[in-house]
Amino acid sequence: MSTLKADTIVAADGTSPVTLTKQSAATTRLTFDHPAETTVDSLNISSAVDSATGFVLSTFTNAYSSATQRQVMTSAWNTNDGGTSTVAGSARGLNAYQTSTDNASNTVKTQTTYGASASTSGAVADVDGHYVAIFGDLA
Repeated sequence: MSTLKADTIVAADGTSPVTLTKQSAATTRLTFDHPAETTVDSLNISSAVDSATGFVLSTFTNAYSSATQRQVMTSAWNTNDGGTSTVAGSARGLNAYQTSTDNASNTVKTQTTYGASASTSGAVADVDGHYVAIFGDLA
């Protein structure tokens, strides 16, 4: 078996990114901390703002070829205090997803919510880790 070690891999022209054959990489990545209103880590994000409780509006550095022909994966860390307690208990569950508003080829809006229980309604929620990964063709 051979071992390949490299710091940078580029196309034959020396500057372009390599072409992935029969595979794809995330073209956008975001880790957002709602309570601190900060971007912890990102790729292809020019700005990410806490637009309301539980909502993050992200603007891309490089736009997508379509607002709908991309796959938006979201998840969340179920805490808003560094892991000391949970936002949603096991009976309520925590959801993270793309919303239907403010989506364009250069933006996406995602949110986190927790479910209702027998005695209380569900609601949107701020979390310490709001994670987004997007796969799709850039414009």
